[in-house]
Formats: sequence, C-alpha cells, structure tokens
Amino acid sequence: MIDVDVMKYKDMIFKIIQNYNSRWLDEDDMFQEGCIGVMYAYNSYNAKSDMSFDTWVYNCIRWQISKAIYGDRKAKDINIISTNTPINNETETELIDLIEDSNNNDFYDIENKLMYEFYIDEFYRVLEGDCLKVMIYMFENDEYNWSKALKYNGINTNMRTDIKIKIQRNLRKSAYIRNRLD
Repeated sequence: MIDVDVMKYKDMIFKIIQNYNSRWLDEDDMFQEGCIGVMYAYNSYNAKSDMSFDTWVYNCIRWQISKAIYGDRKAKDINIISTNTPINNETETELIDLIEDSNNNDFYDIENKLMYEFYIDEFYRVLEGDCLKVMIYMFENDEYNWSKALKYNGINTNMRTDIKIKIQRNLRKSAYIRNRLD
C-alpha cells in the first residue's frame, strides 16, 4: 500500500470528519486518524465478505476516528484548554486575545467611564432638583459627607434628613441601583 491508496479516500475522510466535533482533536488530528482507518481497512478487508471495499473503508475510518476521540477524551483532563482556542467560529478571536495585559488599563478605563455615565444617567432619570444636585456632587467628588454636599449646593444643613430620605427613596426607583443598595 502506498500514499496514493490512502489519498484516494481523502474526500471520504473529510466528509466523515464533518460529522464529528471534538474538544480534544482538531481537524488535522482527525484526518490522521482517518488515514490510519484507511490503512487498517486495506490490511483487514476480507474479499470474500458481502461488503464492498469502499463501505469497509468508510466504516474503518468512522471507527478509527470515534475510537481516537473517545480514547483521547478519557485520557485528557477536560479542564485544560489552549490559549489558542477560538472563541467561536464566526471570528478569529482566540482566548489569548482576551487575556488582560497588565500594562494596559484601557479596558478598566472604558468600563469605569461607562459605569460612571450609567450612574449619572440613572440619577438624572430618578432624581430632580436639590436631590439631583446633591447626589451628582457626592458621586462626582467621591464625597459622601451629607453636610459638605448640602453646603456646597447652598442647601440648609437642617434639610439633611429630608434630602437624604428623598434621595434614598427615589434611587430605589432604579432597579439597578436598588439591587446595589440592598
């Protein structure tokens, strides 16, 4: 048997490979297993059987690939994954592309900016008047001293309890903020 004998079943091997999905074997590995199946078929075919040689080759390829996938699955720890594993079939993004670069804080800067804008929008949506001014001041300045916030906004500090209660009550109208408060 020579390579030409194996390669004439190349299309059959690829067709069979399309029926399998393996975490552990890629297409090249399954193709090699398919070639082993073809070689086995040549060595084990019984010409006196009622089965055609092509059917025997097809079955041997399937058996060999199935055996390789099952055997490899049992032998490997499923918690190990390559950093070159594609995220999905639609993009060329791999896991390695998503690993954080500790020297690059762009992700955190963008995330923080988006969250900051989200909170500001929520404040404008559920608060108004003095309550809104006090909450914006406290949030933007990371200052959670009620007296300072009221004084900065020119509001009498005797109103602290009323303003605080109104803010807390109105912030609970936002499902997201309510979940964060609870």
